[in-house]
Amino acid sequence: MPAPQDPFRLLTGDGRPPGLFGRIVATIAAVGLFALAFTVSVFVLAGAVAVGVLFWGWFMWKTRALRRDLREQMNTMQQRADARDITIIEGEVIREEDRDPR
Repeated sequence: MPAPQDPFRLLTGDGRPPGLFGRIVATIAAVGLFALAFTVSVFVLAGAVAVGVLFWGWFMWKTRALRRDLREQMNTMQQRADARDITIIEGEVIREEDRDPR
């Protein structure tokens, strides 16, 4: 049965653990990769926010006539209700029935 492969062999090629210089280079590379990933994620998030704001603006522009018409309709209905002096009472009725099983 073959011996398990030493994970350090992949880094140095000769089976020895990396030295101080190798660890420093690996740390700098990891920090650089993290900084690059963070920068890309910030740009992606900023792009998503920009697209969202543009879509919201477009949607509000396209529905402005509908919102104006609805506002006018609500005002008209309110004026009619005020003119007729209508009182609206909202409520709920629960009714229990006792039925004879016969």
